[in-house]
Amino acid sequence: MIRHAYRHSPAINNSKANNHLPVSVGYYANVQKNKLAKELKCQFL
Repeated sequence: MIRHAYRHSPAINNSKANNHLPVSVGYYANVQKNKLAKELKCQFL
């Protein structure tokens, strides 16, 4: 019973989610930055 509760513990699930979060956020930020850079280049040209 203790093992079952441990496996479904929100803290464990949250730590797994948090491990994936920085990667997706960093990727999204890079995409946005690249879009912004392209838009700025077009404006300056």
